[in-house]
Amino acid sequence: MKTNVQVGGQQIELTVADGACVADAVAAVARSHVPAGEVISAIYLNEIFWQADWECELAELGLDQVESVRIETMSPTNAAADGLRDLEQILELAAARFAKAADDLRFGDHAKGLLVFASGADMLRDAMHFVGLYADHLHLPESHPALVMASQAEAQVVAALPAFEGAQAAEDWGLLADVVEYEVAASLEHLCGARAALGVRAPARPPQILGAA
Repeated sequence: MKTNVQVGGQQIELTVADGACVADAVAAVARSHVPAGEVISAIYLNEIFWQADWECELAELGLDQVESVRIETMSPTNAAADGLRDLEQILELAAARFAKAADDLRFGDHAKGLLVFASGADMLRDAMHFVGLYADHLHLPESHPALVMASQAEAQVVAALPAFEGAQAAEDWGLLADVVEYEVAASLEHLCGARAALGVRAPARPPQILGAA
């Protein structure tokens, strides 16, 4: 099975097994088509930025389900700097998601509240994952404050799970909202501390001029 993938602005033709998934194509690109000294920094499916987990969810998406795959690469240093800039926004968005989820759960929109919570939880997971990757990039020891605070955030989420699952099973929506707002969301404070401990604020991106090539 042949498929066309764009990597760094250039079109390449990949040969993959019949029934291959998008993750297979990305893995093939990583093996043979990423420029030396660079890493995959972004994936676009049908020209839409893919924000979900690459390895897991892309394995469930067949190549025949998408019309185009575009992959961007950059140096690990630039990718890490971009991620550090984005982390602050991700944490703010996650906090907003958890607050909205708690409100929805309290005021009767339970299905929507659970969906909004899941969105915030995905952001929380991604933030934790990034802190670990960035720490690896800098070769930080396990005792570094950023990793300690990230571990504290993870421990707080794990500790909240029994109460979350119990409240959901009992359909105690008020209690569930409290767990989301006061226990799960509180883990973001540790991640904000981890973000600060990873170093000085990354320089701001240059302004983008609309219509520029």
